[in-house]
Amino acid sequence: MFDAIIIGSGPAGSHAAYLLAKMRYKVLLIEGRKTPKQSINCSGIIGLEAFREFDLWDVPVLNRINKFKFISPSGKPFIYQSDSDLAFVVDRSGFDYYLTSRAISAGASFLDESWVRKILIDENEVNVCIQSKGRSYKLRAKVGVIAAGYSSPLVEMVGLKSPLRFIEAAQADVYGSGFDHTDVYLGNRIAPGSFAWLIPLGNERGLVGLTTEKNSVQHLQFLLNKLKAEKNISRVTNLQHSVIPLGLIPKAFTRRILVVGEAAGQVKTTTNGGIYYGMIGAEIAAQVLKKAIQKNRFDEEILHQYDQLWRAKLGPEIQLGLKLREMYSHLSDSKIDMLFSIVSMDGLLPLIKKNLNFDWHKGLILSLITKPLIRRLFGIKLQNVDCTQES
Repeated sequence: MFDAIIIGSGPAGSHAAYLLAKMRYKVLLIEGRKTPKQSINCSGIIGLEAFREFDLWDVPVLNRINKFKFISPSGKPFIYQSDSDLAFVVDRSGFDYYLTSRAISAGASFLDESWVRKILIDENEVNVCIQSKGRSYKLRAKVGVIAAGYSSPLVEMVGLKSPLRFIEAAQADVYGSGFDHTDVYLGNRIAPGSFAWLIPLGNERGLVGLTTEKNSVQHLQFLLNKLKAEKNISRVTNLQHSVIPLGLIPKAFTRRILVVGEAAGQVKTTTNGGIYYGMIGAEIAAQVLKKAIQKNRFDEEILHQYDQLWRAKLGPEIQLGLKLREMYSHLSDSKIDMLFSIVSMDGLLPLIKKNLNFDWHKGLILSLITKPLIRRLFGIKLQNVDCTQES
């Protein structure tokens, strides 16, 4: 019997497996796809704080980011540049492979090309039924961790619910010239209610993508056509589409089960990035599971501590991001242009530099909405965005 079976070898699942294996627990990590995974729909941007916190310095880096060029609907630019690196761009498939390999090196067992068909929970154990390379198995563990991504049927299989809202993401590899820094495009013709990006990867290669609530592939095609002339794009490949949760899962635990990562809604609702928050969720899950295994208790009373801890850390950021997204979605292109003019004012740039944190956006948002021009533009009152507590 395993101490823990973790389903899903993305950043959250692999990191949880690594932490538990380092504690000398018997861990099995299961992945449905063949490893290394061939392609993952993700920008691969990871903030400096995550590299420091999770010791990711051995991960190969494609590019470093210290400059963003924001482009308004009318083409008005706003450039933010830091004196030091804000984030790094990694190849997501290679990044996941690194994290999985680290978990294996720490002592975790690993099965890829293995699909979980059923999870059965009783008083004494979790039974995970898998289909692996033409054979069926039933594996036993004291506890199970679901890290299989958003909309996994396994969440409902154990009696829990997935986040109710989601956003679409579409992205493609592009080849050409003029990829000098990270561009962020705003406007309702390009990415209604959200934003689009062009990320340079080096060697005349980049990533172009966007998120939006619907029709993401059509909006991406429009953006690609626009950029083909501006950036001398000669080739577009590997167009992908996926969905990302918006908001918290109602409950991320049940008897002998925890849910981590995108499956739990541990995603930044401002930028839709899930790597860092998912790995934070994995850290908290590992801490709680250590106590549970030591006490040999896997009831809801002890596992509830996981839900309390991760919501306390991530919940206010996620909830405030949702409120900001809702307000931004009602802005016309002319108001977005006006926002650029306001943000470019001399008095606001020092405020932005003082409060900007790549992964934690609550401080910057709350500092900006103290400014009357910002409040007037969004049509809000201060109490409308007070998110010190979860709603």
